Amino acid sequence: MRYRYFFLALLIACLPLWGATTASAQQVAYTLSGEVIDGETGGPLPGANVSVQGTQFGGISSPEGTFSFTARLAPGTYEVRYTFVGFRTETQTITLGAEEAVTLEPVEMRPDVLGIDEVVVTGTGLPTERRELGNAIATVDAQELEDSPSSSLDRALQGRVAGAQVQQNSGNPAGGISVRLRGTSTVLGDAQPLYIIDGVIINNDSPELLLLGGGAQNRLVDINPQDIERIEVVKGAAAAALYGSRANNGVIEIFTKRGQQGAPRVSFTTRVQTEAVRRTLDVNMARNEDGQFIDNAGNVLPADEGRFDFQDFIFERAWGTEQNLSISGGSETTTYALSGAHFVNQGIVDGNDFRRLNARVRVEQQLTDWAALSGSASFAQSTTTDIPNGGLNSNYGALTGFIFGPNTFDPRPNALGQFPDEGILANPLEVQRRYDFDQGTNRFIGSAQLDLTPTANLSINYVLGLDQSDQEATAFIPRGTSAPGLGEGFSRRAERSVLQVNNNLNVQYETALSPRVASAGRDASVR
Repeated sequence: MRYRYFFLALLIACLPLWGATTASAQQVAYTLSGEVIDGETGGPLPGANVSVQGTQFGGISSPEGTFSFTARLAPGTYEVRYTFVGFRTETQTITLGAEEAVTLEPVEMRPDVLGIDEVVVTGTGLPTERRELGNAIATVDAQELEDSPSSSLDRALQGRVAGAQVQQNSGNPAGGISVRLRGTSTVLGDAQPLYIIDGVIINNDSPELLLLGGGAQNRLVDINPQDIERIEVVKGAAAAALYGSRANNGVIEIFTKRGQQGAPRVSFTTRVQTEAVRRTLDVNMARNEDGQFIDNAGNVLPADEGRFDFQDFIFERAWGTEQNLSISGGSETTTYALSGAHFVNQGIVDGNDFRRLNARVRVEQQLTDWAALSGSASFAQSTTTDIPNGGLNSNYGALTGFIFGPNTFDPRPNALGQFPDEGILANPLEVQRRYDFDQGTNRFIGSAQLDLTPTANLSINYVLGLDQSDQEATAFIPRGTSAPGLGEGFSRRAERSVLQVNNNLNVQYETALSPRVASAGRDASVR
């Protein structure tokens, strides 16, 4: 409650500033247009961000490198800022007068090898140059994510962030991923980094509702990588400075795609992927001198039996399909972005599969020349058909039945549909075909953000976020199973609900302390 009153007080305090600004000069709807050029190739630079400093007005360059946006400003002199990931930041001084249509001089942007001029949005919710945070920031852009065959964003980070250790805990298509940015810093606590989507801290627990033998799900699998504009990874002391002790293991900030001013843009992509076991384990195929299969005691096995490689029945070539549809556009004051996706992927273990439906909407509204409001909502529904792998606490896994059992019998069912019960543990094929293990999740992530710039040096950012998920898991083993101790069958049902609310208010004031330093191009500022 105290944040609400504090935020209200800030709004009231800013009203006189707004009144003074509007009373001092009549605002004019200027149309600013220009071109951004890649200084290295001489060609157009699409996707560059162009903004008028100290205001909420700006735009993004088109595939042809051109931009055009409307800014309601009082006549005077302003700085136009050009930023793009991996390029040096450029500025341009313009003077606005009676002419409403203003064409800016073309601007060349050159690659920033050291990355010190790259603009990132940190936990304060406000743009900050990398030079102010040291080298603890790494960025992964949308193109790298789109080129990745990964179905989840944590997998997409593998090999793209220096110092990040990304490990998969199973071959399950919905299996969890372990991400370590600074190594293990706790014995009993969680060593995962802090995840933030559009300023909202999200829950990334990996609850094991079913005993699958190392197949716990990771909730980042609910997020569609195609909806992401970029990912910023904050490591070291910079993360703790921004978020305190909860960011002791680093921070992964995720920014979703936004709408752009102009006519509606429709994009549809589809792809097919396949996976297979690269290498299988060697199995015992012992024979005597006459070439006959023998058991461990040297006895000749019947001619119609012999030894079998269970891996031929357990594993299969997996196929997956993905479809993504997005629509974006907007006017001078309102932009929008909508997207929907459908993803289906089989597991390399026969009978295992994962399905996900995603829907997302993001709207940004320019309220005044110093106030902007944005909101986003995303929904994900995922379902998984699991095959238990077994483990120390369960004797009904497909893989444990293969690894610890003999291969001197045919695991396939007989003419009556009955599975042989000659192994030490459960028959792997019976586990795959008769056991029913399923999990389903519904998840909603929403946010509302208010950005205020009542003066050129003062920025206020308020974010309200919600992360809510419902997860349900069921397990059923029928009677008469081959698993030891489970002749009467087994059933289980587990549910888990999570509700997480975020309330963040950030105020930043920046001013030059030394004119001499400022004139050298490196402002000394107080925040």
